[in-house]
Amino acid sequence: MAGPKSQGCTKYVCVIVLLAISLFMVPFAFTNSAWTVIEYNYGEFQRGIRPWDCYAHKDIDEGEAKCLEWGSVDRAKKFPPPFEKVLPSSSLSRALNWLPRIIIILLILVFLIEFYHCCCTESNTKNDELCILVEFGINCVLGFLWLFTLFYKGITAYTTVIIEPFPPGAQQRLGTGWFLFLLSFIFFAISALIMLHEVPALLKKRGHQRVPTGHHEMSRRTIPSNVAQHYLNEPISSH
Repeated sequence: MAGPKSQGCTKYVCVIVLLAISLFMVPFAFTNSAWTVIEYNYGEFQRGIRPWDCYAHKDIDEGEAKCLEWGSVDRAKKFPPPFEKVLPSSSLSRALNWLPRIIIILLILVFLIEFYHCCCTESNTKNDELCILVEFGINCVLGFLWLFTLFYKGITAYTTVIIEPFPPGAQQRLGTGWFLFLLSFIFFAISALIMLHEVPALLKKRGHQRVPTGHHEMSRRTIPSNVAQHYLNEPISSH
């Protein structure tokens, strides 16, 4: 039967593997231009989280996408009608361009903390407790950034007007980039949930550690006065 130490190491290895998969997938989701997709006739307009708009014709060049930056003026040289008249992206969408970069940096930090936690610390040490608390804080930030990006891009994929007037017969939907980003979040969330159960146990342990310390200090302070009172009340024997 595996001991507690080997079981703990197995848990950390699982977390590291899940984080590695998530970290591997995020850059692919970020560079994928198909977060919001408009299908029209034989082509597909794509708008990602990066500041690029792309158009791919299904029958020409094997569907290879031709892309332009959001600030490009002459779109007609790469985009056929009616996609040369797409509206510019919002300021918030432009700001979201930085969130995947921040997520990647924080994921690398969590990965390194887990690796250190598994290989370089012993159980029930201060370093071990510090790793758990720091990782918990970073995971909370990561979860917020991830969910905010997913919800915002998921809602705007169906509510934002990209082309005006919208072509009749066209379909606007979520693309593969968004779903790839969602899948990377699922792997991260599983790893975070595996480590989450350690936080209440750690806080409970710290709470128990404070009580005996205070009790010990109180006892140490009251014992001398009790001893002194005992000697004061004791009758003096005459020799």
